[in-house]
Amino acid sequence: MVAVSVFTGAYAQDRWGIVVLHGKQGNPAGEVLEPVISAIRSAGFLVDTPEMPWSGRRIYDATFTQALSEMDQAVDRLRRAGATKIVVAGMSMGGPAVFGYAATRKVDAVVAWAPAHDPVNDPAMRSPRFLEAVAKAQQFVANGKGDDLESFPEINRDIFTVRAAPKVWLSYWDPEGSNSMPHNARAFPSAIPVLIVVTTRDPFPQSEEYLLSKTPAHGLSELIKVSVPHLQVPKASIEQTVAWLKKVQTAKP
Repeated sequence: MVAVSVFTGAYAQDRWGIVVLHGKQGNPAGEVLEPVISAIRSAGFLVDTPEMPWSGRRIYDATFTQALSEMDQAVDRLRRAGATKIVVAGMSMGGPAVFGYAATRKVDAVVAWAPAHDPVNDPAMRSPRFLEAVAKAQQFVANGKGDDLESFPEINRDIFTVRAAPKVWLSYWDPEGSNSMPHNARAFPSAIPVLIVVTTRDPFPQSEEYLLSKTPAHGLSELIKVSVPHLQVPKASIEQTVAWLKKVQTAKP
């Protein structure tokens, strides 16, 4: 399920395209992101909203690496629609994906609203239940059973159970895997503008040192703090997000 929108606002001539990723158990048209997506569209940007492998409908039917390939398809759609500059933006679990994408592809800016789900720093990884699940998944993969469906714990405010292939589940939870935001932040191939919006009401790491300072320094990078529930972060930062995107869009190379 994808949607590409083309608008002809004041900044549309710059042909900036934005891939917007939903959070865990979310969907592209959900109420969490709809207000900020609408505002970004109204500002004249091209927008693509793919349904990712961690949506409520799909969870988990593709690995983290495969998810990045799905983002490639979204970028291709934007380029076919006329985009020459690409921003990747993600809410919550979309955050690790945009950092992973920017670490392995060329993009022009990154936006992360309440980035969460980091296999190294997520509070869940202090739980024996999740540590045991990682070891269980690793054992399945080592025994050649990485594609067999098994039950694993998952968390999204509350703990629940998912049925997934061990190699798929592990690709999101392995501390040694490719889903770590700080690791990917350090791996950006060049300095690009990064906007991170966090809430002081989240249990996830909030400091600039945790994530933003690990990206190559750029004069337009910014950390914004709000004080709202996790799911309200995109809506609470609409004005700041759109203003920042316009600033990046109009900045001299």
